Amino acid sequence: MDVNYIIDVILKGLEMMAPRIIASIIVLLASWLLVKILEKILYGVLRQVERRYIDRILEIARVVVYGSAVVIVAAILFPETQAFSIILLIIGLAVIAMLLDVLRNLGAEFYVRSRGIVKKGDWIEIDGVFLRVIDMDTLGIIGETHGMERVFIPYMKLINTIVVNRSTPIGLSIKVRVTAPATYSVEVVRDVILKSIKAVAEDLVSEPAINLASMKSDRLEFMVEMHIWNYRKLGSIVEELSRRIRETIPDAIIET
Repeated sequence: MDVNYIIDVILKGLEMMAPRIIASIIVLLASWLLVKILEKILYGVLRQVERRYIDRILEIARVVVYGSAVVIVAAILFPETQAFSIILLIIGLAVIAMLLDVLRNLGAEFYVRSRGIVKKGDWIEIDGVFLRVIDMDTLGIIGETHGMERVFIPYMKLINTIVVNRSTPIGLSIKVRVTAPATYSVEVVRDVILKSIKAVAEDLVSEPAINLASMKSDRLEFMVEMHIWNYRKLGSIVEELSRRIRETIPDAIIET
């Protein structure tokens, strides 16, 4: 076989492929430049957001941009290969479907962090559960109840339900539910609660509110709203309040 003929075939092939190769290089350079621009924009706009959160956004953005670039390059270099293009399309759709929930949760996390709705160390109430936020990871927040129980709440849950942040600039706002047998009168139970609160009055920011939440044939339920100075003393305050109430009403149930 003539060597010159082989060289001519190769050169003609390269000559025909040159525009496609150049276009592919342009696409790859454009994708790299787009990622760099996104990095500067995100780091500039989201200065108040944690660095690791921005890095996670960029990681997903890189996967999407570079993945799209690969699909485009493949379509440019091999336009005749329909089966290959279909496979790439299916892969692209699968990646998008796989990242859909991740992107939704990422958006929810961005909203929670950027708006300052919940921060590490805050005491929050969600779906009737009172807990302290001890960590915020990539999927949600990790809280701890009074009983040292660990609770995980996804960010999507946070933005789809009512969250009460009990942490305030001057302390912590809490609610204590006191349930007593209906054999005691409303006045007696209220008086017992009020006297018990006086034992922890020095830890309160203001006068507590004692409201009758429900009154049934077998029990009375009161809701006590208190504003305490130091959230670290929350456990001891509730414990002291419970002890004093049960001294007079042994069957009382105290919950936070």
